[in-house]
Amino acid sequence: MDGFARPAFPLEEGVWVQDIQAKYYNQLKTKADFVIDHRKATGFEMYGPRGLSSYLDKEHIPYAEINKDLDLTSLVGYPAFPQIEQKLKDIAARYPNITKLFSVGKSIKGRDLYFIKISKILQLMRIFQNLNIFPPCTETKLPVAN
Repeated sequence: MDGFARPAFPLEEGVWVQDIQAKYYNQLKTKADFVIDHRKATGFEMYGPRGLSSYLDKEHIPYAEINKDLDLTSLVGYPAFPQIEQKLKDIAARYPNITKLFSVGKSIKGRDLYFIKISKILQLMRIFQNLNIFPPCTETKLPVAN
């Protein structure tokens, strides 16, 4: 996140600041209440406490609210949810001996929240489980040589 420390307060607002000439970036990067992320030639994401957009309005800084006015997927190259989901499924299918893909719940939009475990130990765990050496479990601590 541009090397700035995360503030101790909740980040409640997110905006995209249009800033082709880096004028606003130089003005805002010194503000401890704000976090700047994904700086591009056309602007940057900025997050802060409630009141961020009011501050930007007062300073006459052009912005768009993230998730309200703006979809960042195309703007900063984020993959869309279906792309991420397919990539995870492809990885799990390609490496079934060392991966396990599962959903840990649903998002507020009703989409799966995926978790993928990648480990060579999974292969050992499956062998041990098939031999009934220890009961099936999701977390197993095996000794690790130092």
